[in-house]
Amino acid sequence: MTIMPHLAQSFSLLLFLITALWAQNTSSDPDEKAIQIIHDSLKTNTGSDKNGCAGEPVLLRGSAHKKSSWLDSSGLRISSSQEIFVNPTQSTFYIFQTDFNGSVHHDTVQVNITPDCPPCSVHTETNIVTPPGKTITLTANTNEHCTRSNCSNRTPPADYLTKGASILSGTAHYVISLHQTASIPEETLFNGSIDVNGGTLIVAGRAILKKINFKSGRIIVTGELTAPYFTISDTLENYGTVNVDSDASIVAPGCINNYGTFSVNGILTLNSRAYNHSKMNIGSDLIQRSNDLFTNECSLVVGNDLHINGTFINKGAAAVTFNTFIRDGSQYITDDGSYITSKNMYVESSIQGGSAGMSSITIQEELYIYKSAYIDGRIDICDKNGIEVNVGKMDKNVSTDCRTAIDGIGGVASFVWYDSMGKIVGTGKSVTITPVVTTTYIVTVIDVNGNSVSDKINIKVE
Repeated sequence: MTIMPHLAQSFSLLLFLITALWAQNTSSDPDEKAIQIIHDSLKTNTGSDKNGCAGEPVLLRGSAHKKSSWLDSSGLRISSSQEIFVNPTQSTFYIFQTDFNGSVHHDTVQVNITPDCPPCSVHTETNIVTPPGKTITLTANTNEHCTRSNCSNRTPPADYLTKGASILSGTAHYVISLHQTASIPEETLFNGSIDVNGGTLIVAGRAILKKINFKSGRIIVTGELTAPYFTISDTLENYGTVNVDSDASIVAPGCINNYGTFSVNGILTLNSRAYNHSKMNIGSDLIQRSNDLFTNECSLVVGNDLHINGTFINKGAAAVTFNTFIRDGSQYITDDGSYITSKNMYVESSIQGGSAGMSSITIQEELYIYKSAYIDGRIDICDKNGIEVNVGKMDKNVSTDCRTAIDGIGGVASFVWYDSMGKIVGTGKSVTITPVVTTTYIVTVIDVNGNSVSDKINIKVE
């Protein structure tokens, strides 16, 4: 079946009840106003209001047993996930909406933004009195301004629902040709199959597909799309949830921009560009075959092996269950404050770190740095077993003493402990010592911008 032009559907963006009561604030400024939101249900819960800083993401979590979504203060849906990151430039509120037994319910959360946030700071425990020769552990903690998170849930294009679109429903097969737009509206379930052949598909509801052929055009997901397999040959923009039951691949000139949750149960093969701004979960291997770019700005989880054959830029957190291969001719670029963990890592090519705050590479078992490899920049390589093979070249700024630790809002900061004579006694957030005389210990933290802050603790031995 080929879709025909259809009258534009009138979407109701605001299904909730908001009573806006303008009243004088209790502050000293009589001109200040406040909006009071009266909730229509207790079946949703967003928790307490949040405080954030301009330029730093804020995590919002909604709790509901049924289908849910997040809306901004204007009523525009920005995500179908229960957990999202937002990055407002000024104080605002967000609405968590659920569909419970056919009725819609809401809760709101206020995000208060501070324009000028405090700098990174570190503090240790209070001074300790201990008998000589007793082993004790010292721990340092920072505030939430030493690291950063690049996670973001961007809103869809402002006009993506205003275009005239044919409505898809039922279980039929549709072909979306050049210059055509088709939509699966909110609160709509579609169980058919689709060929996207030059047109635009908008998934605002739920699409549990028998099959999808994406040859060219554009797909925008703000709801949920589930497919048995998925070959992406053009532009996919995900602001909601995409689930692939088996394998998925991107072929040139295709591109993924993921601002929601993108999950593949099998293998994801990249033969073109991909940008992960939020959450990407791969059940088996992630294989980058071409020399194109893959950027991870938030959370990447790989259930088996990661194969890097092009340019891989990591600005967030990457967790690989088994092996990471940085192949000859490829490049792994790790941004200040980012980290990757892997059971084993094999480095045949270059790793480039930042020039300010540390980034982290943590290996559980074996790390091989081959002769062709070159590692440069402020990178902390942590292999608890010691680097098995290291015949490559390392810049002087590369450390191998496990000094970084995950802290703050999800990035890594560098922790180094010194005794009163300036000798390094340990690295990381915690250090174990056995003092025999009274000594002052100093911990120094390097934040994501390369700034250094310190605190000290006195250990009195008696």
